[in-house]
Amino acid sequence: MKPHLLLLVACCVAFAAAQSPADTRLSATIDSGTLQGANFGPAPNEVMFLGIPYAAPPTGERRWKPPQPVEKWEGARRADAYGAACPQKDRSIQPGFVKGFMAFQPYYSFHTDEDCLFLNLWTTNLPGDHPSEKLPVMVWIHGGSNLDGASQGPFQPMGPALARKGVLVVSINYRLGVLGFMAHPALTAESPHHSSGNY
Repeated sequence: MKPHLLLLVACCVAFAAAQSPADTRLSATIDSGTLQGANFGPAPNEVMFLGIPYAAPPTGERRWKPPQPVEKWEGARRADAYGAACPQKDRSIQPGFVKGFMAFQPYYSFHTDEDCLFLNLWTTNLPGDHPSEKLPVMVWIHGGSNLDGASQGPFQPMGPALARKGVLVVSINYRLGVLGFMAHPALTAESPHHSSGNY
């Protein structure tokens, strides 16, 4: 093994060994695989999982098609930063707002990509804490007239606030503009539902 690779492996092993037992609280396993979240506040139970894919990337042959199941992954997937927002006009990006928001939440980012079907989750009640307790769930679907917006919008300061009240908070992205809502006879003809215009 090359010396620089050996050093990298040694550093990774040392880092893994140095992690505290509390770090296991930041992991969760879902049908697609294991997620490694992050704390959104100082308490160890204030946990968020960001940028979780809920469908396969809607690109190529999957463009203008119903969402397809997400592919499973091996190992732990980092879930400590927002995924891409769906493509949209630049008017939705407000530099002053983004700069101020990034100061408030360092894990905030805004970039767009056609691979954008991600959700985010905030909670203070992890499965191991109260396994029989059912929590209220609030799902936030951003506005924007089906043209712009993202799951990491101005609502997001409320995610941690509501989670601290015992709510499991979820926010999602959805396809926008022509990639999400274009109706066309050719798309209707190839659709098993004989319709088009809402993806």
